[in-house]
Amino acid sequence: MFIHFSWLQYGVVAIAATAAYYAWVGWRYYRPEIRQLFAARSGDEELWEEEVYEPVGRAAGEEGSALINAEDMEFAEPLDMRGVIPDLLEEIKSLAGIAETKEDFLSLFKIIAAKYPQVAGSPQQGAVYAFIREHVAFQLTDSELNPLFQ
Repeated sequence: MFIHFSWLQYGVVAIAATAAYYAWVGWRYYRPEIRQLFAARSGDEELWEEEVYEPVGRAAGEEGSALINAEDMEFAEPLDMRGVIPDLLEEIKSLAGIAETKEDFLSLFKIIAAKYPQVAGSPQQGAVYAFIREHVAFQLTDSELNPLFQ
């Protein structure tokens, strides 16, 4: 069947199909722009007035943040507690299972706290106290726990 068509006929059909496709896309998606184009040709120049572009300006930084040079940054000395805190928490867990009274727990915890003096006054001390409160069956206050790390 296709042997009956010449290359010329094929080219004419391909060009016509492509033109029909682009005409449909232009009509479907670019209708307002095409109307402006034909309106401008008919003498209606106000549609093509240049819009005044005003930049928005610099983006504002986040509240509470500031840009500083890398040389001006200072860091605290790192606390090397990678193995200390997990070991302490494991000992607290086992102690919480053994101790039956508050007095037993506090007396045994003094021995454990003596093995970890670097926890005293560290930022992790509050998290250790919270862990203790979660794992014991009785109420403990900071005033009871603070002397143990001294």
